Amino acid sequence: MADGQWLMVIGPFTAICGVGFLARLSYTMARSPVLPLFAATLTTSDRAVGFAAAASTITGIVFKLPAGALSDVVGRRVLLLASMIVFAGMPFAYLLVKGFTALLVIRFIHGLATALYGPVAMALVTDLAGQDKGARIAWFTTLTAIGSLIAPTLAGGIIDWRAGDRVLAERSDFMTVYFVAGFVGALAMFFAFAVLARSRPASPAAPRPDGLTGYAGRERRTLRASARRLRDGLREVFADRRVLVTSGAEAAIMLASNALAVFLALYVTDVLEQPKWFAGLLATVAVVSNLLVRPLMGRLGDRIGRRPLIIAGLVIASMPLVGIWMVRSPVLLVPIMAVFGLGESIVAAATAALVADVCKQRNYGAAMGTFGTIYDTGEASGPILVGALKDAFTHRVPEHLLYLAYLYAFAPVAVLLLAAALGFALLVREPERIIT
Repeated sequence: MADGQWLMVIGPFTAICGVGFLARLSYTMARSPVLPLFAATLTTSDRAVGFAAAASTITGIVFKLPAGALSDVVGRRVLLLASMIVFAGMPFAYLLVKGFTALLVIRFIHGLATALYGPVAMALVTDLAGQDKGARIAWFTTLTAIGSLIAPTLAGGIIDWRAGDRVLAERSDFMTVYFVAGFVGALAMFFAFAVLARSRPASPAAPRPDGLTGYAGRERRTLRASARRLRDGLREVFADRRVLVTSGAEAAIMLASNALAVFLALYVTDVLEQPKWFAGLLATVAVVSNLLVRPLMGRLGDRIGRRPLIIAGLVIASMPLVGIWMVRSPVLLVPIMAVFGLGESIVAAATAALVADVCKQRNYGAAMGTFGTIYDTGEASGPILVGALKDAFTHRVPEHLLYLAYLYAFAPVAVLLLAAALGFALLVREPERIIT
């Protein structure tokens, strides 16, 4: 079909979901498992490898809030295109890396892709969702999560295929992964350009209802007016405690999820003495549970409200954080991780939708930028917090009771989730109506 007619068939929402899937597939391929393996060939410091892995998240913390707020002023179009250029171009930059410093710089810049894209894409999905915010946000986040789910297996398979019979992978093996990631990013950019090619700029008289081009008219033409709109949007978002508390609830679940992702593998291999593939299986169980349930929870939130789902999800997710370290049978860890994935999916399906419910449409970008910045902070701090707690307790327990160090480290995280549930229940009320 010529002239973008295919886009008219699949619709803009389906197309933006395709962008999300491909963009996440590209970004995650460049990170897992290739990044730590490649970084380990450039430095002997485990701390440096960890910092390289965290660099892109730190970029997100810094830039997500201003990116989301700026999209309300200049429109989703400009920032969406900028993020797609980073998604498509940065994987190829890894081909030029010769030392660890260069890798670190590229990781910081690559983080701009999700920092720009995350809040803008979520705001755009909200613009297109109408009354079905919960269901559509859930479908969008599910499809992007599927991209993240299959990327590590695909990247690992490419490395194994390239390495052949060699025990140790070489630089050329990693570069093949980055080349494929760049190709996938280019496909995401193509979808994004196709979506925007079918949208027309807003007239001087009124803003577009789809939010792609922001708010037009005489006010948009002056830097002072744009800065005022940006300031007013941020002020309105930060003045609404519902946005901040809801974002804090998501940050709490992300803190627990990322900490569990890092330390469960160590627990399974070092304490339970299980093979590494089993640790990977447990992580997959949580992700699959999350993906299967999230769309259903999004639609349920549209029917009964977001508030009860967020409270229930935080309580459900808190229980495995204590129980998982008490179980001595590896087989029982599978249903426990499925329960955690269930709790995480319930929270994730409702938080972004609730933030959208309580915000005016013109400030969706600022709200989603605030939301993304806060939960990125939780995600980045989870392994740091639990690692410090585990180090503190490891020296206080006998070696044959090492599982207690994990229990003591994660018990405060479980308490944090319960406190987040209680605080959310006390401070946030369901909006009387969904604002579209």
